[in-house]
Amino acid sequence: MMSQRVPDGSSPAAAPARRLCVFLGALFAVLLSLSAPLAAQEAQEAEVSADAQSAEVENAEIAEEPSAETAPTPKRSPGMSLPFDGSSTEAFEESLSTIQSEVTDAEFTTLQNALDYLLVYDLGARRDKDLLYQRLDGKTPNEVLDMVKWRQEGTERVRGRN
Repeated sequence: MMSQRVPDGSSPAAAPARRLCVFLGALFAVLLSLSAPLAAQEAQEAEVSADAQSAEVENAEIAEEPSAETAPTPKRSPGMSLPFDGSSTEAFEESLSTIQSEVTDAEFTTLQNALDYLLVYDLGARRDKDLLYQRLDGKTPNEVLDMVKWRQEGTERVRGRN
């Protein structure tokens, strides 16, 4: 018995696969034609948004800059400006206890968390307390907090989201 051949030389069993390929090709073409106007609309919206932002920046530049007297400053304890003594572990821990007596509990907890963070994630310290203390010699608690990016405003991370 001879199998039947369709005009292009393929077997009849290949016809459903061929029809599926033609259908998928047509579907892709339709989806592509629908997405082109959406992309153009998104580009136009982005351009309008950029124009609005540049107008806001220009208006902000025209506005009077606040003076040092009127600009809000974060209230920090004077102890946050005392430098660390990293010459030895004992000297560092002594300066840390001095700072603890000069700052609020919340500030000291934040500083402790920052030191723990740096101990783990500062590649130069290599998880060595003595080496970290040497690297922080002469720095103030404010400078240590600035070294830690997770505590900066606007960058709070929610566990499992970022």
